[in-house]
Amino acid sequence: MPKLIADAIDRAISIEMRFAGELPRGVIRPLYEAARDAQGGEALVYLAARALLDRLSRRDVVLIVTGSGSRFGLHKGETDGPLGAASLARVLDLGIGARVALACDEPHREPIVATIEAAGISVIDAERFERRPHTAVVDVIPPGDDAGRTFAAAALDRYQPRAVVFIEKTGPNAKGVHHTILGSAKDPAETGHAFHLANLARQRGILTIGIGDGGNEIGNGVIYDAVRKIQPFGAVCRCPCGDGLATVTRTDVLVSASVSNWGAYGVAAQIAFALKDPDLFQDEETEDFMLRRCVAAGGIDGAYAAQVLRVDGTSARTQRALVAILREIVANGLRTVTRGF
Repeated sequence: MPKLIADAIDRAISIEMRFAGELPRGVIRPLYEAARDAQGGEALVYLAARALLDRLSRRDVVLIVTGSGSRFGLHKGETDGPLGAASLARVLDLGIGARVALACDEPHREPIVATIEAAGISVIDAERFERRPHTAVVDVIPPGDDAGRTFAAAALDRYQPRAVVFIEKTGPNAKGVHHTILGSAKDPAETGHAFHLANLARQRGILTIGIGDGGNEIGNGVIYDAVRKIQPFGAVCRCPCGDGLATVTRTDVLVSASVSNWGAYGVAAQIAFALKDPDLFQDEETEDFMLRRCVAAGGIDGAYAAQVLRVDGTSARTQRALVAILREIVANGLRTVTRGF
């Protein structure tokens, strides 16, 4: 039954809804299928949920890394990422009793904090984080490669996480350049190099999970060759490096979805099913509150490049509808009904 539920969830989170324009269309399902094939054919949310449940116990720390944007583009970061982080933080806190630490670039902090708190998890200082339940702490990843490497070692030493999850967080290509989905380079001097966390965590035997929707996010090194073939700028980008947007950074598990938030929602819903409690996953009212708080704090829709109630071009109504569908999949999967004839 868990695999049956996971397959239904995977189908829901990989529906493509992109409009015509600059963003590439027709790539979501091929990327999803490549990720599934590369990982033994199992449903992606099943792999991620099972890995987290096997590793995490009460009071264990999970480090969630998110936030994507640039100073001249999405200056406080996208709405895609913070909501997925909040959903996963909620289910791991309420369902397992795990403690959640988050890491992000400084410009993205306000929308992330607002979204996490809208999901019912208070963001507090490190000292109280050690003692208070249902809380999270947020660390800032300093920009630059050397600073990112130093931060990675310090964060893993400080929190001793059992798992590190990356949601909509870019990783470098083979030449060390981070790219947007449209193939332009991100300024390394203003970008947090979170990929060092992934590489070092894997070296230390810490579970790593990558959740993305484009192939340029941490974790997609699992399907590096496929991304180069599928994405329009996968192999050849629009910046001087010329090496494409496909990241080389791998994680132990990769979840590829239509929207990165939705990938995280799928993992959270699968965990709620495994723990036999649909209410661990946010309801539609909470989802709406999360999005509104994120946007009010400066979160920007990545498709419209505007501070509107959308995620990758999909409406607030669609976010609520997807949450309702996922909750129904989980609830009905746990329910037994006898027709009586």
